[in-house]
Amino acid sequence: MRFGILGTGRITRRLVADLQSTAGVQVTAIASRDVDRADWYAQQYGIATGVEGYQALLGRDDVDAVYIALPPSMHCQWAVAAAEHGKHVLCEKPLAISAEEAHRVDAVCQEKQVRWLDATGWLHHPRTANFSGLEQRGKLGTLKHLSSAVSFYEPFQSGDHRLDASLGGGCVLDLGWYAVGLPIWFAGRPLSVYATAVMRHGVPYRMTAMMWFPDDVTATINCGYDVTTRKWFEVAGDSGSIVCDDFTRPWPEREARFWSHDRTGAAESHSFEGNQEQAMLLRFTKPESDLAIYQQQTLDTQQTLEAITQSLQNGQRCDVVFRERETPAFSSVSLVPAKPTVWFLSGDLMFGSRIRAAAEAAGLEFRMSSGLPTGTVGSEASDEPKDAENQTSAENRSLDPVWMILDLSTRGGMLPTLDADSRNRFPHATWLAYGPHVQVSKLKAAREAGIELVLTRSQFDMRLPTLFK
Repeated sequence: MRFGILGTGRITRRLVADLQSTAGVQVTAIASRDVDRADWYAQQYGIATGVEGYQALLGRDDVDAVYIALPPSMHCQWAVAAAEHGKHVLCEKPLAISAEEAHRVDAVCQEKQVRWLDATGWLHHPRTANFSGLEQRGKLGTLKHLSSAVSFYEPFQSGDHRLDASLGGGCVLDLGWYAVGLPIWFAGRPLSVYATAVMRHGVPYRMTAMMWFPDDVTATINCGYDVTTRKWFEVAGDSGSIVCDDFTRPWPEREARFWSHDRTGAAESHSFEGNQEQAMLLRFTKPESDLAIYQQQTLDTQQTLEAITQSLQNGQRCDVVFRERETPAFSSVSLVPAKPTVWFLSGDLMFGSRIRAAAEAAGLEFRMSSGLPTGTVGSEASDEPKDAENQTSAENRSLDPVWMILDLSTRGGMLPTLDADSRNRFPHATWLAYGPHVQVSKLKAAREAGIELVLTRSQFDMRLPTLFK
């Protein structure tokens, strides 16, 4: 995949090196509003061409994808423009400055059938897959509370956009992307948030927030520019906890690590190798890699940060109202598993790892997505054109979900669409919906919608180990 770079900011230098050292990736052009600056960066980093103006780069035939390294206020504009030119989009976080803009990027990329991802590297490190996995979840017991803190002491350059509110500046959309994204990764979508901030230069300089999730799970987060470097989290259940002191990026010259603790305080250290940016780029550039889970993480983080901003403005606890994606976005391979499949409709990646383990133990495939799979049993299923880049032998395998599991906490809004015709597309599937016992109305609505098996979260949790056998 041939990349063009939009922007020559601080983050560009590191990402260009990661791009150039990733197998199958080339950096063919870099654009700036100043042609001399573009030419200087091109010569400095061994890039073939410096380009004057971002629009000119989008029109080039030697660019397949763009990396957007511009201020947040420009992300939506140029992500949409890139998609309309048929370019895949890798965007520096945040994806946009509002949830509405983020959903616009998502919708246009889906319409133009290009891939998109925000460049949050920690999600792709091998360490993340491990601490999100079944083994660690078992050590936690039932999830109860999460804490995260991300700060860097005045990391500014001259004219830094992070101190300009009109450019999307402030710690909320910057460091808050990590601090808020962490509990969403583990616990799914929050119900409500409350936040306070220290304001300087007209932007949030340090922010502290409380987050409330289903099943009485809570989280506290802190981020800021006036505190020493921190990038840690703790995830605590009723049986144990996980602690990581560098989750956003491993400390220099140290291997990536985290610790698990049991109730007695006994600790176990876990260490990992790997380059998270290269892992992210490999996932982004392989057409068979399904990005839907990461895209949903992005959209949920953006929506939660918008609610936090609202709380800062009105001084009140604010509900987080999530908007569902307009259409599902999956690669052709992700939609055509070779075996009978457990399909999990949710944004809860942590619990998804438990369902995956139970499914695989029963010899079943596992898929997790934000919406219903396309296609029907015995037919090819694809949302992308069958061009040479996307051709795989998997296209000839048929889609056959045997379990369709709906998480009412994160995907309860789908219930009105799950009529008999929708469910009958998958005649071999048993439909199951689950949610917190306190969400009585959603559990009732699932039963009224004709879902065969409706359970509380605790009931589902107890039945899961043997459910698919």
